[in-house]
Amino acid sequence: MVDYGRRRGDDLLGESNFQAQLNMQYYDAQRVFLQIADYTGDDDPWQRYADAAESTYKTYLEKNDFQIAGYMRFPHGLFMDWRRNGDEQSREYLFRLRETGAFATPEDPAYNRLWRDSRYSREIAYAIETQVLAERAGAPAQTYRKDLYVDMALDHIDAWLTGDFGHNDEQWRFCQAFMAGLTASALIAYDDHLESTGRDRDPRVLARIETLSDWLWQTMWVAGVGGSRGDWYPHESSTLGAFEYVQPSVEGVGSEDPAPDLNLLIAPMYGWLYAQTGAARFRDRGDAVFAGGIAMASLEQNKIFNQNFRSSFDYVEWRRHDASAVED
Repeated sequence: MVDYGRRRGDDLLGESNFQAQLNMQYYDAQRVFLQIADYTGDDDPWQRYADAAESTYKTYLEKNDFQIAGYMRFPHGLFMDWRRNGDEQSREYLFRLRETGAFATPEDPAYNRLWRDSRYSREIAYAIETQVLAERAGAPAQTYRKDLYVDMALDHIDAWLTGDFGHNDEQWRFCQAFMAGLTASALIAYDDHLESTGRDRDPRVLARIETLSDWLWQTMWVAGVGGSRGDWYPHESSTLGAFEYVQPSVEGVGSEDPAPDLNLLIAPMYGWLYAQTGAARFRDRGDAVFAGGIAMASLEQNKIFNQNFRSSFDYVEWRRHDASAVED
């Protein structure tokens, strides 16, 4: 993490082309670098890298008057910068991020129907996270909107589990395991926020994520493989493995080859389930997912580095849960 993080941060500092900088920031580099700073206890160089990512992202928001694509909604770095460094502009931008851009108005009847299609799962996941973090930063709750987003995300999980996508477009009848991981992370953030603010958890979240994690493991997990993408070989260790990139293969989307670059976007749901239930299968499966990602993911690109360290810190924290495991 530290070795490759310095390389990726130096790449960002040394880049002068704005579009290239924006690509390096993708998946919220500001969040990633601030998390590394917190985890290691070292501000330098991570704060400098985070500042560069912040400047790039804020410039992007300003240039587009916050009218951005749903897959470019990255609230965590802004929230962390406000909480960690007292940057009130970051807090203001977080609030504007919630109100503006694509996927900001789920109450519109047309969008309400359309966004229940699982092809929009990433955008809805990011919208949920933005709602939660804006509330945590002091914005008034938008309960109706947030509830609509959550209902949509649960519909996405149901589509992946049942194969009933509500349409016959073969180009969009599939599951990408990392998209499922993003949806799970967003629902977990929502459910944890309910509890942290003195409300009852949403029982649908634990039930759906438990079923989703079992389904992913049974349907898309490939154990006993090693190597790098495109060069797979059998491996004697069953703890090395990865989820298929997509199930089933779709032309223009990808194949069912394992994709360890994305393991650490999926591992957190297993850690959270272990922390919630104490069930040994979630701990053991999560460890296998985590180990496969650490051993085999390529960190040579900023985007992939950011994907790997976006939420893997959450897995480490939940994995420390000391509840007695229940063999099952």
